[in-house]
Amino acid sequence: MVSLEALHAILKTGNKIKEREGLDSNPFVDLIEQADGAAALERLQESSNDSVFKKVFAIISTYFPYEEDEPVAAEGPTAFGAEAPQGGFKFN
Repeated sequence: MVSLEALHAILKTGNKIKEREGLDSNPFVDLIEQADGAAALERLQESSNDSVFKKVFAIISTYFPYEEDEPVAAEGPTAFGAEAPQGGFKFN
């Protein structure tokens, strides 16, 4: 639990550095993501210890906001608006 509180303090400091230096992102979040630390935090959310779960949830929701994957545009015959076959569809 102490380590999670320390991590929270480090990430909070990173936000201050980000704002002070006009950075695009928190430099400590970047380092944690490069080391696959976000995935480790997500695994900690499965802890049976309620205090650990709540602290990890707070860290993730504050510093590692969920980012949706970019939608992939459909191409070819499976794309919406694709033309029907010239002879139409035949159902037997």
